Amino acid sequence: FDIVMTGSIDVIDDPLHLGISDDQKHRQWCKSKNETKQALMKEEQEEMNGWFALWASQMISLVKPGGIVIIEANSKPRCEVGAWGGVSKEWWAQAI
Repeated sequence: FDIVMTGSIDVIDDPLHLGISDDQKHRQWCKSKNETKQALMKEEQEEMNGWFALWASQMISLVKPGGIVIIEANSKPRCEVGAWGGVSKEWWAQAI
């Protein structure tokens, strides 16, 4: 294909099955000083990073050399924005 495009990459709700998909409870974990909760939030983001990398790599595999890959809507990490987590701008430069 010359162009591969997606409107957005669907997020994984509660990827670690912690039972904190509720935005308010999730925000509390993100802001917590508890080291275990902070480690789990970091691990959750790593899962999300992996999910986005899988999507992007599949899209890249479909486009011909020199083609265009478009991902229209992307959110920042969930601990930064709340409900619809994604990946940071910096992540894209490092991961792909």
